[in-house]
Amino acid sequence: MKKKSSKILGVALTIALLASLTACGGEPTAPATPTPTPAPTPTLTPKPTITTSGKEAKVSSETIKPSGGVIAVDKPGDPLDGFEIDVPAGAYEETRTFKVSYKVVESHAFGEYFHPISPLITVDNGGYSGELMTIKIPVEIPDGHFAMAFFYDEKAGTLEGMPLIDVEQDSITVATTYFSNVVVSSIVHYLLPDEDGNLVQGLEI
Repeated sequence: MKKKSSKILGVALTIALLASLTACGGEPTAPATPTPTPAPTPTLTPKPTITTSGKEAKVSSETIKPSGGVIAVDKPGDPLDGFEIDVPAGAYEETRTFKVSYKVVESHAFGEYFHPISPLITVDNGGYSGELMTIKIPVEIPDGHFAMAFFYDEKAGTLEGMPLIDVEQDSITVATTYFSNVVVSSIVHYLLPDEDGNLVQGLEI
């Protein structure tokens, strides 16, 4: 009964409104359509997928001639003590300065299977080389774990695996023709792909 009364009241009000408009003369005028104001385009700043301490530690700055050479960090007690870059002859046509620094990794957003065991290392030398260089990175690999080095693209927030040359209990050696941000992560052996390339426990890489 209440619903029927409300319906009748609504119809009555509509008729009354139309009647008043007609009495004022002419057909009812439709309200003007407002011009939509375009919404401002938001400026999105991607959140970093690796968060560091923000304090950069500079550990080496060495000049390498076209004949090649080795950049070696000898700082007992430092996380990069034992770090080496082997630059073969002909890698660069001109002399290059290699600057090595790092920041401590405090947190990341790469999920439960990413376990950084090195700082976020930055090598700046100005460009690509014509020959393959090797980098020896000091790390402490936990028992039962496998270690792998990655390039970290800070702007895109992505990781790219680096070619692995050698793994020892206290270091990992990789190859590259260019430099960027580098970080080493470990993963337990049983989570690695099997001989057929199948991943266990739904791990995606």
